[in-house]
Amino acid sequence: MTVGANRKSKMLLALMALAIVGALFVVLAVAKPTLAQTSDQELRVTKPGSGTSGPLSAAQKQAISQQGYLVPDQGAYDKAKAEAANYLSLYQVTRNTDGTMNLGTARNVTVPTYDVPANAPQPGTTNRLDALDARNTQAVSAIDPSRGTSGATAIWTQHTVFGGSGAVVRWYEISPAAPSLFQSGTVAGASGRYIFNGAISPDRKVRSTATKFGNSMVLGFNSSSTTQRPDIRTVSKIGANPVSGQVLIKSSPASLNDFTCTSNLCRWGDYAAASPDPATPLTATHGRVWLTNQWVANSGSNSAAGWGSWNWATMP
Repeated sequence: MTVGANRKSKMLLALMALAIVGALFVVLAVAKPTLAQTSDQELRVTKPGSGTSGPLSAAQKQAISQQGYLVPDQGAYDKAKAEAANYLSLYQVTRNTDGTMNLGTARNVTVPTYDVPANAPQPGTTNRLDALDARNTQAVSAIDPSRGTSGATAIWTQHTVFGGSGAVVRWYEISPAAPSLFQSGTVAGASGRYIFNGAISPDRKVRSTATKFGNSMVLGFNSSSTTQRPDIRTVSKIGANPVSGQVLIKSSPASLNDFTCTSNLCRWGDYAAASPDPATPLTATHGRVWLTNQWVANSGSNSAAGWGSWNWATMP
């Protein structure tokens, strides 16, 4: 795995914006849903509703016949809260000739059983970081050239679930055709260390007609424990090889204790993103992935947030 330094470039900002716009499911009070193919790399969906949470759209890295995917739905989250769940729900989205959205019915993808994670501890304080509620926080859709005779569409996604010391990140590569799992795995910490707030992306390069890579992935996440301050780490997986060891990206100089910490629970999470770099040279061995995540810049105060963002680039 090759890790680049923190860089604030126009390319980085554009990539992170693409990841965030593609990964968020926007809920609007409109008369009917619409689907807009705004570029070869972005499929953006709006949905009518009352502001309740909805499915997550997979950021599309290669336009595929005016269609996209949503994964998963609120039912899976609700089931995980009440009891362990063993599925994600996948929706196919296509575009009607008048520009409106045609949303398919939910198709369940069977996955290993999961439950809501425990919140992550920090040293020197009773405040814990919110590990969220087992919902998938981002997804990326791209061609995996290793699937079938000429490649196949894959959806890469992840969520934080209960396991290990209390929280682990479960990741998936999903075949939307069946639907079924191409592969899945879990990133866990050593004894006492919680893993949470992940973001995953394949290394697929798509720029105009130039396409390459896509069978490998990079996953970024946070970890913390009662003896380790929150940090940012990453792992990668090349093809059919095992997942790499964890690489430390950024340590925190303090535990979080800002105005978001109420009843010993601090606001954290869903601020992670990952997106493949379209500018990766075709001569490279693997594609490059840009990621962003949170760290604790300072403990914060009653009026100021203590967390910050960290951006980095990695090759598997």
